[in-house]
Amino acid sequence: MSFGPNKSSDLAGKAILVTGASSGIGEAVAKAAAERGASVAISARTTSRLETLASEIEAMEYSVKILPTDLRDRAQIREMIEGTIDAFGGLDVLVNNAGVGHWKAISDADIDRWQDEIEVNLLASMYATRFAVEFMLKEQTGHIVFVSSLAGRFPGPEYPSYTASKAGLNAFADSIMFDLRRKGIKVTLIEPGAVDTAMQDENERGLDNLLCPFDVADAVVYALTRPDHVCISNIALLRSGNTEES
Repeated sequence: MSFGPNKSSDLAGKAILVTGASSGIGEAVAKAAAERGASVAISARTTSRLETLASEIEAMEYSVKILPTDLRDRAQIREMIEGTIDAFGGLDVLVNNAGVGHWKAISDADIDRWQDEIEVNLLASMYATRFAVEFMLKEQTGHIVFVSSLAGRFPGPEYPSYTASKAGLNAFADSIMFDLRRKGIKVTLIEPGAVDTAMQDENERGLDNLLCPFDVADAVVYALTRPDHVCISNIALLRSGNTEES
């Protein structure tokens, strides 16, 4: 059995931390990275779902570490980074994937939900990156991946707060890219369109105009497996074919 389409060992020896790994894109990235030989730390709030994923990865005889984390807590974020380093002896790749969405126009928005979006979608990735870079700079190598959204580039009327959080994430990634690439640390921004995950409305799940989580995982793995002198700065993903998506 294979998690993804192309089993190989091109990430052998790498220690990779994936946030928001209990389902959807994060789960797909964790499986794809493990299958390619990486040691994978998986983080999310729901321990039971992490345990299920870990069991699947371990059944394939790959190395995995569970790190339950509330990304709204800065101290827990630091513990997540340090836990990965302790478990695997280092941290080669941080995949900032965790995200939440509140699909309401401004007139109907729940303001309390805005804080969650900013804390999880933006601030958590900023803090995790800051703590990861402390270690990576000592090693003079590393790779930071941000799983953002095309919503950060192309605003929509039904998700202004989500758009704001992703636009901020895009700007943060673009900004640190210029600094870190000169110090041996790669930065990659992945911007998918709509993906078939639990974040979508139940009525939209399974529609032909959605990407699947492994489409995004493939993009992440592609960026991680380029030659050492090549950094993929940005990948935008759209569903191709006869769909209604623009």
